[in-house]
Amino acid sequence: MIRGRASGRLCLLLLGTPLSLAAQAPLATDDAATAPIRTLHVEVFAQWARLPEAALPATDQGTTVLTMGYGLTPRLEVGFDFPLIAIVRPDEVSVGTGDLNLTAKYVVRAPADSMAARFAVAGSVEVPTGDTTGGFGSGVVDVTLSLIGEWRLGRATTLRLN
Repeated sequence: MIRGRASGRLCLLLLGTPLSLAAQAPLATDDAATAPIRTLHVEVFAQWARLPEAALPATDQGTTVLTMGYGLTPRLEVGFDFPLIAIVRPDEVSVGTGDLNLTAKYVVRAPADSMAARFAVAGSVEVPTGDTTGGFGSGVVDVTLSLIGEWRLGRATTLRLN
C-alpha cells in the first residue's frame, strides 16, 4: 500500500510541474547524446550579466563561448569550451579570453527504444588560461563530473536531469 501512495504522490508532483523547465544562467543543461562519430558539433552561446556590488567598479559582464565537440566513437565525445569575456567598468570595457575547458562525455546507456531512459557521464578540466589580474580567469584548475539522465516522455517532451 505504501508503494501505491508513493507512486500516486510522484504522479501528482509530475502533473503539477511546468511542462518547460530551464536552467538558471550561467548553468546550462546537457543531453545524454554525443556527436555522431567523426562529426564536429559546434555551438556558440552568449550571456550578459549585471554584476553584484562586490565586483565594483565592474558593473556588467558579457560572455560568449565557442563550444566544440567531436564524436570519437558512437558513445564518446571530446571537445573544448573557449570563452571570450567583456567586463564593463565606468570608464572602460576590457576584453579577454577566459579559462579553457577541456571536455568529454560518454554515453553509459543508449537503449534502442527511444522512449527508454538514456544515461551519460560528462567531465571537464578547466585550465587556468585566462588573465587573473584582468578578471578573466580563476588562476586554478577546476575539475567537474556530471551525471546526465534523459527520458523521453512523449513525442515533444523530454525530461533531462544534470
